[in-house]
This record gives sequence, structure tokens and C-alpha cells, in this order.
Amino acid sequence: MQIQERGLAKLERFTEQPLFSLDTGNDIPGPWEEEDLARQADFQARASAAGADFKEMALHYLIKARARILDVRTRICDCPVDAVIEGDAKRKIIVLSRGTPDDSRTAGLRREDTVLKVGFFGMQLGTQQRLPVVIVTSHLPKRDSASGRCLAMMYPKVTEVATTTGDFVGFQRLSSLLHERSQPTNLRAPWREAMAPRAQMTFDGLQDGADDVVHDARELRTDR
Repeated sequence: MQIQERGLAKLERFTEQPLFSLDTGNDIPGPWEEEDLARQADFQARASAAGADFKEMALHYLIKARARILDVRTRICDCPVDAVIEGDAKRKIIVLSRGTPDDSRTAGLRREDTVLKVGFFGMQLGTQQRLPVVIVTSHLPKRDSASGRCLAMMYPKVTEVATTTGDFVGFQRLSSLLHERSQPTNLRAPWREAMAPRAQMTFDGLQDGADDVVHDARELRTDR
């Protein structure tokens, strides 16, 4: 909550004066800013504060799983990392957290761009070092959505995805990864089982007719 209060305090100072002053020649400051900017800035500040609040919630979630927090808000392989943890198995785990305290259509990993952003860091970390990478989120995407398919593609570079809301099996998988010294229990992970899209473009036979395709494309450009 302290993070949120600081963010709102900055916002209040930001909205007390216009972004720019236009010299009118009469020593009268003229505001030069987009209409309704204060409301838009307020939304952005609250979104950032909500994300910061969830990162704190994610740490409490990890502690509930009996994880020991070794480091927070650090960088590994030049990627931002929210936490480094370990359990009884003495296995160090990298944690990325993305989510919001409230439920909405775009909460957690339901937005494709959010999945792509955190997924890039997750796959980079999973490629450049050997520690398991876990994403803690507030909400998972639907398995048949673009976000769900992108998330499934991250496995095995991203070892696990756990949800803080209504995901007891995910909590069990995380606990297994933390505390089992042998190979962690192979519990079902729906996030790895994305459903294929209803219609999918294929390129069967494209190689045989490649010359015709290029020829047609050139004709189209010529017609312009």
C-alpha cells in the first residue's frame, strides 16, 4: 500500500499543473496538453500501483508455499526478476510475477501482450541458465485463446506457471518443485495443454508452386 500511496502522491503533483506552458505574449500561461489527460494518467498510475500490489501478494503466496525468499527485484542475465527462492530441496528458482489484485477481462495473463512480455524474459532466462523459471500470476488465459497458446509454447523453458486464485493443483506443483529432492511430481498442468485454433493456415504444397506465387505477386505490384 505504501507503493500505491507514493504513486498517487506523484500523480497529484503531476496533475496540479499543465504539461507545457504556451507563451501567448501576455504572460498568461496557456495549457498545451491532451484533453482528459488527468483521467488517463490516473488510470495508468493506478494500473502500475495494482501491478506493484500484486508483486507483494505473489511474495506472500510463495511464503505460504514455504519458500525461502533469497532475493527480490534483481536482474539475472540482464532480465528483471521479481524473486529468487528455494525450498527444502535446496533448488534455487527464479520467479517472475505478473497480475492484478482484481478480476477483469485483461487481468493476469489474459492479455496476449502481457504473455509475450513476461514470456520473453522467461524464455531468455530458461535459455541462458539452468535454474527453473516460475511465473506467478493472478489469472490464466483460456486454453483456446491466443494468449493461452503463447503461454503453452514457453514450456519447457518456463518450468511452471502458478495462479494465486483458485489453482490448488498449481500450488501443489509449485510446492513439489520447491520441496521434493527427486523429480517433482508430474501433476497435470492445464497451461501447457493449449487447444489448437479452429482454423489454421497451412503451407502444404506451397513449395511446388513457389515460382507461380512469386510471379503472381510481381504482377500485382506491376498493376499498381
